[in-house]
Amino acid sequence: TVRNKKIAFIIPSLNSGGAERVTSILANYLSKDLDILIITFSSNNYLGYRLNSNITFFDCSLKNSNSSNFLSAINNNLKIIKLIQSVLSKHKVDLVVSLTTTANILALISCKKLKIPCIISERANPYVYKPNRFWAVLRKIYYPKASYLVVQTSFIKDFYSNLFKSLQIKIITNPISEDLLLKKTDSINKEQIILNVGRLDKNKSQDLLIRAFANIDYRDWSLVFVGEGNQKDNYVQLAKDLNINDKVKFVGKSNKVEDYYNTSKIFAFTSQSEGFPNALLEAMYFELACISTNCKTGPSELISQNENGVLIPVDNQKELERELELLLSNSKSQKEYGRKAHESVLKYKPGIICKQWLDLIKNIIE
Repeated sequence: TVRNKKIAFIIPSLNSGGAERVTSILANYLSKDLDILIITFSSNNYLGYRLNSNITFFDCSLKNSNSSNFLSAINNNLKIIKLIQSVLSKHKVDLVVSLTTTANILALISCKKLKIPCIISERANPYVYKPNRFWAVLRKIYYPKASYLVVQTSFIKDFYSNLFKSLQIKIITNPISEDLLLKKTDSINKEQIILNVGRLDKNKSQDLLIRAFANIDYRDWSLVFVGEGNQKDNYVQLAKDLNINDKVKFVGKSNKVEDYYNTSKIFAFTSQSEGFPNALLEAMYFELACISTNCKTGPSELISQNENGVLIPVDNQKELERELELLLSNSKSQKEYGRKAHESVLKYKPGIICKQWLDLIKNIIE
């Protein structure tokens, strides 16, 4: 049995983000049966997600560390490895689960010396987010030492299968957040809102959506962006330049994203690449009619074309305008897409996804 076994999660930070959210969901679920530790090592470490009180949290970040050159960066990483090893050995950890490339490598180096099995997990599209040469070399050396690599899509699995012939790779998708599940309500009247949730950055390409919206007959609809990012000022300016700033709202980061999911009718997602798109998954669960770019990877695993949503080519503004026009004018289609979207993502409930992780963990330490 795995009851009372100790599992440590290693992740750069527990700030807000996809990998961080999955870690908190997984840790909370597994803490019913297992002793859970979470180890982070990044300096920006406010807790973006709620953790059960029986989870132990360690911050191994270095105070006043200077990574201005290659040698000091190596030195810092060696110090972090020592700190991680001391936590793992002091708490007699039975298994480590790490998420994201740098955490995976630091975890594998830490575990090798202590002979602790380690499951690593990649959370992004490897064709887009490439490690620098230093981390790429370490990845080549250490990834084959992992017990398993967990990825979210078959496309990402193929990439790593070609890179590491002997590595056991398992696909486990992201779960919907438990907190959000409970906050979906059908009693709220939906408004004429097109919603976008995510970082405001070049990869998410929200400028495409702003330009498309300006070009269509939007009547009494408005466009709402939930999220922060380095493109925010540019996008605010773009809305002004296109004379639609009275119709476009930038609400920043929100701790109540469910309020926007509950009140919006359409979700528009314009990413150039994804690992597994949590925001799209959530919007589908909340019964929004979804239009998404068919970027690699994720959207096509969630949306069946013209059945539970619409896929458009990446960067195709004309197609986005066409599909928005069709949806805006057809409330029957909105409802139908929303209903089918909701039904199609019930298999991503946390209990179902976390059970797949638990089975994998049992496989190693039972």
